[in-house]
Formats: sequence, C-alpha cells, structure tokens
Amino acid sequence: MGRYKRLTDYQRDAAALLAHNGHTNRQIAAAVGANQATVAKVAARVSRTGVLEAPKSTGRPPLLDARDRRRLVRMVLTHDDLELHRIVALFNLGMPRAVSVRTVRRVLHDAGVMSARRRSKPFVSAKNRSKRLAWAKLHREWTDEWRNVFFTDESSFLVKSGRRPLYWTRRGSPWHPSTSLPSFKSGRQSVMVWGGFSYRGRTDLVWVDGSLNALSYQDQVLEVAYNYIMADFGSTKDVVLQEDLAPPHNAPSTRLVERELGLNVLPWVGQSPDLNPIENAWAELERRLRRRKVVPKNKAELFGALQEEWRAIPDAYFEKLADTMKHRCAAVVQVNGWPTKY
Repeated sequence: MGRYKRLTDYQRDAAALLAHNGHTNRQIAAAVGANQATVAKVAARVSRTGVLEAPKSTGRPPLLDARDRRRLVRMVLTHDDLELHRIVALFNLGMPRAVSVRTVRRVLHDAGVMSARRRSKPFVSAKNRSKRLAWAKLHREWTDEWRNVFFTDESSFLVKSGRRPLYWTRRGSPWHPSTSLPSFKSGRQSVMVWGGFSYRGRTDLVWVDGSLNALSYQDQVLEVAYNYIMADFGSTKDVVLQEDLAPPHNAPSTRLVERELGLNVLPWVGQSPDLNPIENAWAELERRLRRRKVVPKNKAELFGALQEEWRAIPDAYFEKLADTMKHRCAAVVQVNGWPTKY
C-alpha cells in the first residue's frame, strides 16, 4: 500500500466520524484498513474545521468529457494499426485543446483498450476459409462425439546444444584448443515423430526415420493407430480417425487400407492447425523437453527424452484438449473461417 493511497468515500466518512469521536490515528487506521499517514490528514481536517463531510474538490474540469472519450476509443478500434503518437495527432485535429500521449493512454486503459502484438498464424486462402467455415458449422453441435475422435499428426523436434561449459583461466592467458568445443557442419539434427491421442488416452510416439511416405504411414496406421483403437475402444465402429491432408495421409492407397481396417476418417480441411488439438500437445511436449536439466545431445537421446515427456503428460491434459473442439468450431464460425486463437 502506498504511503498516501486515496481513501474510498466509505473509508473517508468512517475515518472522519472516528476522529470526531476522539479515536487515535492508529485506531482509525486499523478500523478502516488504511495507514496512519493517510487517515491523519482526515483527522487533522476534522480537528481543524469540526466538519465531518469532506469539502468538494475544486480545480480544472477534465479535458475530455464522456463524448470525447467515446470518440477516442472508437477511433482507436477503427484504426487499430496506428501507433499511439499517430492516434494522438489524429484525435487532436478535432480538439480545441491538444491532449497529451499520457492522457490518451490513460483514457484507453480505463476503457479496457490496449495494444498487442499481432499473432503469427498460417495463411488461409479464401477457398479454404469457406471450407473451414462450412466444416465448423457442420461440427459445432458435436459434444460427446469429440470424445470418440482419435487425433493424429507428425511433428519435428530439433537437437539443441546445451550451454557451453565454463572453465577457469588467468586473465590474458593465450588461447589454447583445449578451451574450445568442436563444431561440425552437419546441419541441424531433428527427429520427426508420429503420435495420436483421444479422450481415453494416447499412443506411444513413433520415430519417423527418413521422409514419410504413403507406405510408411500405412504401417503406422496398421501397427499403431488400429491397435490403439481396438485396445481402448474395442472396435472401430464408433471411432473417428482424424488426420490432416498431408500427401501420405490422403493417398488413395492409404484410404484403401483404412477402409479395409474399418476405420472411419474425419473429413478434413487444409490450413487448419487451429482445429487439430494435437498441435497444442506438440507445444506442451516441446515445453517439457526444454525444461529438462540434461539436454539431449543426439537423435537417439532426443527421441528417448520425447518418449519420456510424452508419457509424463497427465491424462487430464488430453481429456481437456478433446473437449476444446466444440469451442474451436464456435471460434471459427465467429470469425467467418479466419484463423482463431487456438
């Protein structure tokens, strides 16, 4: 609490009454929840004038009335790409007296208007925007149905070097090769993994060694996705497989394998990572990976760490992700198919 924090009307009236009845500043401060320095001013006024009511404040009226404030807020929201100094200059064109940047910032703050960095979102074409909107409208009434959807995807993770170790040396000592770490022009190392989850649980991660093609993806569908669905759901009848439109997923031979296995595939629309909650799971996995004290030094260590962290994510996290789908659909409908916050 600041030394001279302003009292509320109730605190001021209560402090004045207590001071009039002879209470000490310490007693008044404890009673009204303020510090002694603040209530002492009220007590001194009561002692000096004998009047309990605080005098009406005088001074220059506010520079901006309610109408000016509404105009300012409307201007900012209309020209939301302007910097603050340009907003002030534009607003002052219609004012008899110029207002400062500080005043404008305070008015906007009081109105709940603030600046923010634009988020980086994948490009959505006009065609896909229409498809996204239609897809979201078609599925926005789903509730418990999302708990029977098996979400799948691939993601790549980089092998990142840890901090370079410290060493002790004398100031001015000559450079020696023993004080350096060797580096190689091998490029960045990465590991691509495939995984899936539903409201009921998750698969283990699969290391996609090399480029993913239709044949290797079909092996994952047969050996991992199908076995997971049968183990957790008992059959493929009421389960829906979600996968994006990557060429290996959308290949005719892949669709044939999925039909032979009795898998129901959820129709998908391109440029829609915000509609696939597994993207959030990958982000959570990345955060957990970077919090590890021991940094993986190669691909094998990285994959082992990814498996450990993937298994350590609580089941409740995946349950919540599945339940966000109804909100994701509603958000896409609200913005007419444009990217959402998800």
